[in-house]
This record gives sequence, C-alpha cells and structure tokens, in this order.
Amino acid sequence: MSGLEVQQLEVGLELADGATIDQAALIPIFHRWIQEDRLGAATVLIDVADYRHVPGGPGVMLVADGAQWRMDEGGGATGLVYARKRDPLGEPAAKLEEAFGNLLRAAVALEAEPALRGTVRFAGDRARVTVMSRLAASGDRGSYDAFAPAVRAFAARLWDGEVEVGDATESRGPLAVDIRAAPATIAELLARLT
Repeated sequence: MSGLEVQQLEVGLELADGATIDQAALIPIFHRWIQEDRLGAATVLIDVADYRHVPGGPGVMLVADGAQWRMDEGGGATGLVYARKRDPLGEPAAKLEEAFGNLLRAAVALEAEPALRGTVRFAGDRARVTVMSRLAASGDRGSYDAFAPAVRAFAARLWDGEVEVGDATESRGPLAVDIRAAPATIAELLARLT
C-alpha cells in the first residue's frame, strides 16, 4: 500500500432488480430506529431529515452524530447509502470495515422491517465506495491506483471470493470505486464482517 489514508467514506448498495421504495414510509421507521437505537452503531442516532422536495437531493435521511444514511435515487438506481461525515484520516481497511458494517446493519434491518412487509431487498453483488474528502484523495488516477488495492482486498474478504473493482470517478467528482462480485445476501455479507 502506498500509505494513502482516507476519511469521509460513502458506501452504497442498490435495491435489487431496479426496485424503488416509497421514501415517505421510511420516516416513521427511522424515527422508531432512533428511539430503539436499532442500528447499534458506534454513533448516536439523532434525527430524520426529509429532503424529498429537493430535485436530485438526498431524499429521506437518518442523521447520526458524524454520519448519515439515506435512500439515494441518483444515477438511475435506488439504493441505501451510508456516509461518514466527521472522522480522522485512517487506513483504508479500517475505514471500509466501519463504513460497510454500518451500511450492512441498516440494509439488513430494512430488509427485515415489518412495516415494509418484505418489499425491500438489496442487490448483494455490487457496491460503490466514494472518498468524499478531497484532501484525502482527489479524483485522479493516482488516487485510484493507491486506493483500489485496499478496496479489492477488503471486497474479496467480504464477498469471500474474486471481485472486480473499477474506477467510477466522474469528471470533477470525488474518487469513486465500483465493486462487482458473485451474488450474496446482505445478511451473509454482514456475517462475514463479524
């Protein structure tokens, strides 16, 4: 590894089969999760924010101290995104472990959420990792080359096999890496982290 340290990772999973979700249904669910401390994250759940009125906005967000979860509808697919907002620079492996742990706990909880009656299922064969902090990694090829091996090693362990990792950075955007792997359930992925 080249010594690259990262911070403010954003990781996301798409809903399976191009499905969508009525984001209004998430508002009472997320409020209940706050009351129950449902996610058991190492961060305190604080509030729910509704940005559905903002075109291209973040939709409904579950806000925590230094992090957030949102149901994103950008890029043509609906998916759950976990974003770390305030954290120190650190080794990619540890940052990936933390971010995917928080993302997968929420995804498993949504798939099992009684109020959604089994209508939510996430695609377990792909994910995206974005380094939002441009101080840590710019969106250039050098940053990708330094970060991709850590993503590949982490993803191979998480998916328990061979994975494809590709540069998904858009022009002038933050460093983004797509992961493609053999199908797995979200519960299987979470179990491999513990």
